[in-house]
Amino acid sequence: MERMESRLFDVLPALVSAPGATIPLGSIACKLIDLVEAVHKTTHILLDVKPDNIMVSTASSKVKLSSSTLADLLRLVDFGTSKSIGGVHGHKPNDGTKQVQGTPLYASLHVHALQTPSRRDDLESV
Repeated sequence: MERMESRLFDVLPALVSAPGATIPLGSIACKLIDLVEAVHKTTHILLDVKPDNIMVSTASSKVKLSSSTLADLLRLVDFGTSKSIGGVHGHKPNDGTKQVQGTPLYASLHVHALQTPSRRDDLESV
């Protein structure tokens, strides 16, 4: 079976069928939080949650997407900047950093203040 992947922002306009229509983003936001939480449970933080790293995975290009099924198809990609946080309940000391980690446009204010990134920064990026 052919596997297709698209960026989330490329798929969203297709869900709006009429001018002025809205997309219910609640289920999408909840799914993104669940995905980030799943990564955190592996004792890692992502450090680069951004739209380009959120993909929609479908089994075929013929799948008709709807806002009700879109959330189930979301996937996070690009774990190149992820870091270990030292255990499920572990925290790294706030020693600061020398530069902003991740993509500055989507980084939290905490990361912009050159503080040690934590789980909350991934959630703020969502």
